[in-house]
Amino acid sequence: MAASAEDLEGIHEIGPEVARAIVTFFGAKRNRQVSGAMREAGLTLENPLYAGTEKAQPLDGLTFVFTGELERWTRDEVKRYVERLGGRATSSVSGETDYVVAGRCRFET
Repeated sequence: MAASAEDLEGIHEIGPEVARAIVTFFGAKRNRQVSGAMREAGLTLENPLYAGTEKAQPLDGLTFVFTGELERWTRDEVKRYVERLGGRATSSVSGETDYVVAGRCRFET
């Protein structure tokens, strides 16, 4: 309920429009009250696909560099996603780089 639009956009397949709608929904006092009352009544909602993965950090300790044109994601989205999974995204290759992910490259002659 307290997530910002930017935080929500870091979730795979949530774009700016959906993120704004969620922030607007939970920005309304009445919606927060109803949500709080449901939790107090014992209602818990859990996505079975993500149950228990809150602490999973499959990219922990890994460093990524993204280059070229990414088809479905912006660099900021990719960076947030990698960081959420425990990794680090940097802008240049170094001795600490574990993976270089190359998107579509355009060469002009």
